[in-house]
Amino acid sequence: MTWFQVGWLLFLAVIVVGASLWNLFRGLRRIAVESKQFEASFGGSVDRMLADAVIDRDEVRRLRSVGSSGAAGAARYVRKTLGVPFGPALEFARRV
Repeated sequence: MTWFQVGWLLFLAVIVVGASLWNLFRGLRRIAVESKQFEASFGGSVDRMLADAVIDRDEVRRLRSVGSSGAAGAARYVRKTLGVPFGPALEFARRV
């Protein structure tokens, strides 16, 4: 193996590790932002979210009834619409 090949492999490894770390950082940041928004909007309470959330509840029920992964799909819809973490979104989808 030549020095050029070793250098190229090292460069690719640095790019892959850097991209992985960047995605991890973005994911952790998104979770922190969603948690803060959940606390600010609903006081960290799923009961308050059930009372105050402006969301199409029929769509949540439809997505929840799709099959074995329906609750997760409904939670993704709630998470996308309201900007809350996955745990409270899942609990909301199950209780609607």
